[in-house]
Amino acid sequence: KDWVTMLPAVEFAINLACSEVTGYTLFSLNNGRMSHSLIQDDSSNKEYPGVKKFALGLKNAIMSAHDSILTYQVKEIQTANWECLILPFDQGDLVYISTKNISMLKGLAQKFVPKFISLYPIIQRFSNNSFRVSISKTL
Repeated sequence: KDWVTMLPAVEFAINLACSEVTGYTLFSLNNGRMSHSLIQDDSSNKEYPGVKKFALGLKNAIMSAHDSILTYQVKEIQTANWECLILPFDQGDLVYISTKNISMLKGLAQKFVPKFISLYPIIQRFSNNSFRVSISKTL
């Protein structure tokens, strides 16, 4: 609802997030040194309550952004793992054929060509996840 006011805090959280690949934060790579957190949990100083309230709000926004980044990373890993699954096609299964690399009738606009055509049986399966399909002679 009030996301515009949270943008600086989110940017700060992203710059302080440690990369799994490099092991460094964006801030330390850009500036050559590690940033100290702007938020300190010193409850003895009650001189500026507005500053403390803002700092706590910033701290909560940073923690929320960090949690969101972690949640997104988990979703990305699950999506990547799902896309790596090998689909179990066997000889005799019926499959659709993509028209991406097939030249169709001349004079027919490409936008009217269907993306996939009919069901054709698999004749032979090769070891590298490629297949031979029985296609009609008219194609």
